Amino acid sequence: MSSRPTAGALAVTLALLGAGSAKGDLNVGGDLKFYMADMVTGSSWIPDLDSMGQPITVRNDSTSRIKSGFSSLYLFLMPQFGDRVSFDIEPELDASSGATPRLGTVIGFDPGDGGLLLRLNAAKASVMLPSNIEISAGVMRPMFTEEYGGSRFFHEEYNGGRVSCNPWLAAWHDFGVEVYRPFEMELGKNHYLSLPVYLYLLNGGFDRSADQLDRTVLVHLAPEFGKLRLMGSAAYGRWDPEDKHTVMRYAGGLGLELGRCWLRAEYIGGRWDDQEYWTGESTATMTAKPWGYYVKAGIRVVPDRLQLMLHYDRTHHNFSGFSSIMDTVAEDYTTITGALDFTVVSGSVIILQADKAMWRNGQSDDELDEDEGWTKKLDFLRFTLGWRTVF
Repeated sequence: MSSRPTAGALAVTLALLGAGSAKGDLNVGGDLKFYMADMVTGSSWIPDLDSMGQPITVRNDSTSRIKSGFSSLYLFLMPQFGDRVSFDIEPELDASSGATPRLGTVIGFDPGDGGLLLRLNAAKASVMLPSNIEISAGVMRPMFTEEYGGSRFFHEEYNGGRVSCNPWLAAWHDFGVEVYRPFEMELGKNHYLSLPVYLYLLNGGFDRSADQLDRTVLVHLAPEFGKLRLMGSAAYGRWDPEDKHTVMRYAGGLGLELGRCWLRAEYIGGRWDDQEYWTGESTATMTAKPWGYYVKAGIRVVPDRLQLMLHYDRTHHNFSGFSSIMDTVAEDYTTITGALDFTVVSGSVIILQADKAMWRNGQSDDELDEDEGWTKKLDFLRFTLGWRTVF
């Protein structure tokens, strides 16, 4: 869900835990996920060369074997010092499923697991000031989107969407300072407007290869009136350490509760200026403009016991060379998900999920609909039976 921790961040984590257990209250909790069955079936189109050395696209129809295994262990460690000072430390142990499809590989091909990955999702200190102002500093997930910043996707489905876990769209993880202040306003008799306001000063550096941000200002508003909740975010700053190239990110959405039914949707976009890529002869620049959105609708068939959810996810990148100037093809992902959540006991949920996906990339936006050339495509159906438990 986030980036690798630095040695310094881990040292701070251990120091805070020791201080919390020695001089304050230490609250410990966790979230464990594992899958009992995971299988993918479908077709993959992979670039190759014909006998004359000309580029062609080869189609492969295949099915992965059913797998089971550990997915992630998410810990919440919260030392508390009195009523005003607290710490939030959230390490995660993560392992990806071997059935996860990848563009450019045959479905079911297992290149070998990379082992367990230790991540640090948060390591921040918070101080409560007068007038309900809370200031936090450290490693954090800014409230840029509710999907990732509020970890909604993690609770609602087993496999997160392409928008949800995308560091160029919904996901954001950074060093910085957060200022939070909730407002309550009365609008007529027994009608209130709740307005949480978040202001961030972020300086990047936690995982520059993923976030590509440096010295950024972010504002997030989430007004709520009755059953309707609106969400909006805007960020502006520099994405390179030399402070030469600008970045702008934005998000907007809504949430609605109607009895046992609920709806949530967010649109996220961004603009990274002067991204470099290799033309084959020299280096050139272009503007990266990723965008994506999701729509989720759910019904609590049996309150606190059984929920059904549908999820439509669309992601588009006009440029994919964030990690390498040699990889600059456009990418487009459409995923439709259905999930059935059954609560066995309080805090323990069995999740049955089905994903229908159409993923593709091409040399440019104009070539995404073509089957010839070096286009890669995936058209698959994935079934996952997972278990999530909170302790």
